[in-house]
Amino acid sequence: MAKIKDLQTGVEQEFELAGGKPLSIGRKRDCDLVFPPICPEDQSLANQFLRETGASSISRKHGVISQENGDTQFVNAGSLGTFYKGRKEDVIKLNDGDIFTLGPDGYEVQYID
Repeated sequence: MAKIKDLQTGVEQEFELAGGKPLSIGRKRDCDLVFPPICPEDQSLANQFLRETGASSISRKHGVISQENGDTQFVNAGSLGTFYKGRKEDVIKLNDGDIFTLGPDGYEVQYID
């Protein structure tokens, strides 16, 4: 079982890639992994939280985590991009401890295998 850790809140979300089905990541509540994982219900507080954490640059459906030839990868689907080691990337091969950024505002998450 692997995890994605939200480095802004410290919340870890466990997941398992089973049967080749990719897992969606994004702000929309119907994603498999929702970021940010903690957001106030009150809309004005939620908007402030999104701005302060950089989460406003996370797309509703930002990307997917999948397996390809035994490797775990993140595939960007968001319009604002995903960044790895300072570069905008469409596909990131994930290794234990890798940190990548959802959107240009610095919302960092870490892959833990």
